[in-house]
Amino acid sequence: MKIDISNESLKINTIDEKKLKGYQYDSLAYRYIRAREQMAEYEFYKNSTKDHDKEYYYKQAKRDIIRFCQILDEVIGEHE
Repeated sequence: MKIDISNESLKINTIDEKKLKGYQYDSLAYRYIRAREQMAEYEFYKNSTKDHDKEYYYKQAKRDIIRFCQILDEVIGEHE
């Protein structure tokens, strides 16, 4: 299987501002969510005393993700 990564396949429609903002929002939110979940895993395994269960770290991550998305939504404005 060959993946086409030519410049033509990577172009983003920059004419439609709502679509562009939607793409930016989705891309940033997705990357933050994945990174924050990995951080929650790391924090759990790093805590050798196990003061908290895994659920605690995921609740903290969910709180942070929700706040990040709220801020990102305010900054980007109206989007698809």
